[in-house]
Amino acid sequence: MPSTCDQKSEMEGQPGNSRWVSSGRIQKVVLILAIVFGIYLCYRMALPFLPALTWAMALAILFAPLHCWLESKLQRANLAAGCSVLLAP
Repeated sequence: MPSTCDQKSEMEGQPGNSRWVSSGRIQKVVLILAIVFGIYLCYRMALPFLPALTWAMALAILFAPLHCWLESKLQRANLAAGCSVLLAP
């Protein structure tokens, strides 16, 4: 007669009796859910600032040639930066 240890190992080999829920898998799932929730919260916090950031990026791209031209004419990077800030809306 086989012992209970032998029966347990025989049962683990059967497809319906495999133990797919373990503490390691539960920890991984909880960690993934926490990361997804954290990313969602970061998105919600940044959402009010997205229009302003979009306008800032568009204006920076539009006024970059003006800044380069001013920098080449003035020969002083700090003065060119100050003029660019004053000229850009």
